Order: sequence, then structure tokens, then C-alpha cells
Amino acid sequence: MELLSQPLILLGCRDRDLKREQVYASPDSMVCPLHTGFVVHGKPQLEHRLKLKVFPVEEPCCDCIASRQLFDQCFSQALATLGFHGSYKPGSGVWIYRNVIDLRRPVPYIWPAKTDDPNFPPPKPGEPRRWPWTGRMCGDHGSPIWEPIHFYHNTVVVRDPAFRDYYAAGWGGHVNSRRWIFNNVLVQLEGKPGLQFDPPSEALLSADGNLLWSLRDGASVKGNFFAAFRRSDRFTRSKKHYPPGWGASDRFADPKLTRLSADWRGPLDVRLQEGSPAIDSGVSLPEDWPDPVRKQDRGKPDIGALPLGAEAFKAGR
Repeated sequence: MELLSQPLILLGCRDRDLKREQVYASPDSMVCPLHTGFVVHGKPQLEHRLKLKVFPVEEPCCDCIASRQLFDQCFSQALATLGFHGSYKPGSGVWIYRNVIDLRRPVPYIWPAKTDDPNFPPPKPGEPRRWPWTGRMCGDHGSPIWEPIHFYHNTVVVRDPAFRDYYAAGWGGHVNSRRWIFNNVLVQLEGKPGLQFDPPSEALLSADGNLLWSLRDGASVKGNFFAAFRRSDRFTRSKKHYPPGWGASDRFADPKLTRLSADWRGPLDVRLQEGSPAIDSGVSLPEDWPDPVRKQDRGKPDIGALPLGAEAFKAGR
């Protein structure tokens, strides 16, 4: 999967879903699944330097909003991969499934202040470039109400802990509308994955069947990674609206992806190897949830973007 050499500006139509595109957001942009589609927004102060056109997001008519679907994508190097902004009213929701989201690459949150800015050290011989920042899985501008989100059967690789240690690479935060998080592989290169949640009401969130792992620190974890959370009042309260409890079937284990390196220059192959703990470890999802490879998944659902034996899709042109 090769990245596009230039940022890709995507303005989706209400009747068109995005499928099998290599989505590359510049280091100063993000992809936003809004009512009108998917829009890459540049930082206004960097617009001239980047020559990146900023498209306004139209205020949609609520009676003509269709559910947005985002699937069979590969996302890489984005400031915030999926986010929301504006004062619009939420629509019928966003369905995000069977995507590869690779956020290992560093991104510049600021411009260098000087030639030898310590935030931008040159790489050592043979080592990858490293800056203090990498992209985030999700976020917002101005604390808007997010669309209802179904986020399931994705494989996500991030370098750093999520903002405020939110669960599932950040999906456990900014929960101000209905959200479902199921059967995702979520690998963090450094530090332990977060288990924090912020819904004002447990009724807003359902989450289970996800596999969490830390490439650097996972092997040092002793005992049950989820034990403290599953003893918490928050977990108990979550059962009132999701009877098993948030993350009751979650696993903390090496997913045994075919190729995964902490070096962002290396390729990422998210196909599961034989013996992966992701195999047959997901939870069953409703049949009416769209899924182009459900019939390829034998037995219980495999966790992640690709079930065992599935061919890696080719994203991009």
C-alpha cells in the first residue's frame, strides 16, 4: 500500500460511500466524516504554505441525510484521522468498518521555530525520523455533537497513548451521541492502552470484542489487564445498558499480525497469522450491519479488519 504523493481532498456526495481508497491526509489536515461526506481540512494558518484548499462544510438539510459508510480504506499520517466540527445537528450516523488505520508516522503539529528546533531532531543513521507527535485516531474542534458512530472490524495502529487515556485509541472519549465499538484490533506502539471512558450516560456507549495490545510494553503486563476496570463502578453501571458490560469480551494480547514494526517506514500487513488470539474471539454483530467479508469469516467473528485467510485489499490507485 503506497501513500499518495499529494494530499487527497475528498468531498463525498450523500449517495456515495467511500471504498478502497488510499486516504492520505497531509500532516496538517484531517479527514472528517460529516453529513456531506469526507472532507480534508487544513489548518487555516498553514493554508498558504501548504497550498491546500479548505472546503467549507455545507449545512445539510436534515431530511436528506443518508447514513455514511467508510470501509476498505487505508488511512495514514493524519493530524486527526476522523473528527467532527461545526454546530450542525447529528444525522443518521457514520458506519466505519473493515479499515486499516496506520498512525505510526510522526506529524508536525507546529512549524519549526528555527533551523535546529529541538522538536524536529534529525534522525540518527539508520533510524526513522521521530518527532514528539503522531496522528490521533479521532477528535473534534469546538466540542460539537458527534454523529452516531458504528466503529467495528477495523485494525488500528497508533504510536502514542490516546488523549486522556481514552479507551480504544480515543473512541471512549468525546461520547456525546450514540456509539458502538466492536471487534477492532487496536495496537499501541508505546505505553499501555487506555481504559478511560467519558460518556455522561452509560446508555450512549456499547463496546466489546476488541483486542488491545502494546508492542513495547504488552509483554511486561502481569495478570489480567482489565481486572481493575472490571471491578469498577463504571463497569457495573455499563451493564444496565449493555448487559455483558463494556469490554466484557475484550482481550489484551499480541494479535500476531503478519507484519508489524515500530519503524513507521516498514510495511504493515494486518492479515492474521495462524494462532492469532483475534481468531474467533469477536462478538456476534447484527446481520443488518454492513460487512463485505462476513461470509469469509468462518466460525465466530475474527477481530480486526481482515478475518483469517482473507486477502489484503489493495487501497489506492
